[in-house]
Order: sequence, then C-alpha cells, then structure tokens
Amino acid sequence: MVSLSSITTLAQAFDLFDRSEIDAFTLDDAVYLKLTNVIGDAETLSRVLAPVADYYASRIMQFDVGNGGFAQAAYNIPDFFGPAAQGYRTLGLTEAADLIDRAAAIATQERAKFTA
Repeated sequence: MVSLSSITTLAQAFDLFDRSEIDAFTLDDAVYLKLTNVIGDAETLSRVLAPVADYYASRIMQFDVGNGGFAQAAYNIPDFFGPAAQGYRTLGLTEAADLIDRAAAIATQERAKFTA
C-alpha cells in the first residue's frame, strides 16, 4: 500500500485510487491534506467551486469536532460553520447540518458575552 506522505498531488491521489492502490479513507485524507494547503480561511473557501467548498468545510468541521468538540471548532474555525452546514445539507445529512447550525448559534451567543 502507498503511504499518505508519498502522495504529492490530487491527480496522483485519484490515479492511485482508480488503480486500487489506496483505499477511500486514504484518498479522503490525501484530498483533505492537499486542500488544507490551499484553503486557509473562509474567504478563500468562498472562491472555490461549490462541491470543493462543501467537501472541505464539512471535512474540516468533522476533524475539529472529532478532535475537540464543537467548542474547539468554534475557537479554531468559527467562519466555517455556515459552509460546513451547507456541505452536510448537500450530502443529504440535514440532521448534522441542523446540529452545526445550533452549535454556531450557541457559539455566537457565547462570543458576544466576551466581546460586550
């Protein structure tokens, strides 16, 4: 099996996947890591194609929430809540999108307490 660190481009990642040399999880990690090098903020995210934005925003939200919960996501990537919810809606995961929207509202309320 090919190591994730040896994958240098998105084209290579998809080629390896097409040839069954990497599995879907490795492809997902490779795509996410490559996009992380390009998309650093919500402004940049707003300039990429919608399917890419949906994927990246939902994936970075998944990573942050999985790593430290919604509190960590609210601290690290507050501008990605809306795009992430949209990404989950695009995937048909409306309950997850609604949960992200509720977490965003709570985070906004909590931030207001500290900036008032």
